[in-house]
Amino acid sequence: MIDNIKKILYAGLGIFALSEDKAKEIIQELIKQGEITAQEGEQLISDLKNKAWDRGKSFEEKIALKIKDYLKISELEERVKKLEDELSKIREKLS
Repeated sequence: MIDNIKKILYAGLGIFALSEDKAKEIIQELIKQGEITAQEGEQLISDLKNKAWDRGKSFEEKIALKIKDYLKISELEERVKKLEDELSKIREKLS
């Protein structure tokens, strides 16, 4: 399960890196065409990074909550299994 979560997170990071590179390319093209100034381009890149960071933090918090929920369920499953085993032993002794 943890490996799957890692794969998902790494894929998300990869997509972010590709998106950032593509955004920079588009902004550079806008600067070349005179649509925006270099300073506006730098500000735009900075704004995009900040928004991406905020979204990443939000995503990270959601993933952490899901992992906690999964671990709670997993822990409960283990406790149920132990209780079932103990109940089976008690039944055997009573038989």
